[in-house]
Amino acid sequence: MTIDSAEKLRTALERRRTKSSTTGLQRIPFMLDTALADRVEQLVGLHNKWQDRIGQLEEDQSAVDEPEDGADVRASGHDLTELGVSLETARTELARVKSQLEEAVAEAKADQVILVFRRATADEYEQILSKCGGAAVDSDETLESAYRFQGELAERCFLRLEIDGEDSGTQSWAAFVESAQLTFGEIDPIRALVYANNKRGGNSVRF
Repeated sequence: MTIDSAEKLRTALERRRTKSSTTGLQRIPFMLDTALADRVEQLVGLHNKWQDRIGQLEEDQSAVDEPEDGADVRASGHDLTELGVSLETARTELARVKSQLEEAVAEAKADQVILVFRRATADEYEQILSKCGGAAVDSDETLESAYRFQGELAERCFLRLEIDGEDSGTQSWAAFVESAQLTFGEIDPIRALVYANNKRGGNSVRF
């Protein structure tokens, strides 16, 4: 290897290390206010429900306005009144729910914190994997061991908790879980995201 190629390699490796410590971070938004989180979820469901209802009403209205030759729209099984609302009413309700959802989302963003995780190195990943049961854990063959493995991985990869873009000073993932009294339903998807981020494939590209 020539001096120029060696220097080029050192520069590339340093650039990779720098990027890994900045752009390679995983940032997961989390809402501490459970009531607000539930409200956002309910409004999203209601918003989607009205959208679906409007779509059906528009489809039914189109069938009435432009029936196929010889078609009896009364026999189509799509009564325009069976949903209990008119198209105009459904659109009004959708607009109302959309406004409420926008307000709730804005409130939620002001309330949320950001959980910041890094990726484990290959050695760290293998150490945690070996500690928790080996290859069977990584393939989700044993559920209990898989939960333990993903929990250990999240603990190792956790960097900080940010509020308004600033480090809150939280020392560990376990400390945050305990102080926030997170439920399994809250912890499990976070651990799954951290696990998926660590399982991303390689970057070899064939030209």
